[in-house]
Amino acid sequence: MTTINNPDDFLKALDENPQWLAAVRDRILGQELLNLPARFEAFVQRMDAFIEQQVILNKNLLARMDRIEADMAQLKTDVAVIKTDITGMKTDITGMKTDITGMKTDITGMRTDLNAQTGRIDNALGSNYENKIIRQLPAIAGQHLSIRNVKVINDQLPDMIYDAQEKGLITSEQGYELLYTDLVFSGNPRSGGPTRYILAEISITASDSDVTRASQRAAILADALQTSVTPAVICETADEERKAISASHNVTIIQHPAF
Repeated sequence: MTTINNPDDFLKALDENPQWLAAVRDRILGQELLNLPARFEAFVQRMDAFIEQQVILNKNLLARMDRIEADMAQLKTDVAVIKTDITGMKTDITGMKTDITGMKTDITGMRTDLNAQTGRIDNALGSNYENKIIRQLPAIAGQHLSIRNVKVINDQLPDMIYDAQEKGLITSEQGYELLYTDLVFSGNPRSGGPTRYILAEISITASDSDVTRASQRAAILADALQTSVTPAVICETADEERKAISASHNVTIIQHPAF
């Protein structure tokens, strides 16, 4: 057995007896310190695994960033194309607005032409209808008013108006109003009696204004002639409302076909 007299002897004894060295190590270092190398090795392994994972994550992140950059570049290209398309659309819309404005102008002109043409047609139809009424007036007056010896006195109307104005029976404004009358005629009742005077407005379709004009102008003519005058509207058609208005104004509705 080795005698231990100094530290060198002690160290030599530990070298010669490994179990002593292990026992001393355990006593001096303790279990925590003895486990430290193993724990450090495990830590190193975990760090290596973490670093490897981070490398993979970084690679994936870089790949995603590359894709995002590519997508952004494509988006910029798409936006530029959209802007170009929008500019083209704005140009097209401006052109469409110009075309629509031109179309509106054309339509307005067409409406004006159509209204003018319609007015000419209406005037022509109305004129033809008035001529027909005058030609067939004796028969119309006999059938609807029971008078004979019918005479159209439109040609005499200006002199009648002038005489009435001279006598102060009507005003000049009323005289002018009478001049626009469509038809004035006279006749003798079949049953006998004084001459009757009829003032008629002629219209293919009876309107409120036709009834009103006939009533007002007949009243003026009655003042001018100092005798009763029958207001009438000669028309092809008159609805029930126009007939009711005529009755309320004591205006006679005479319906006669236009064609």
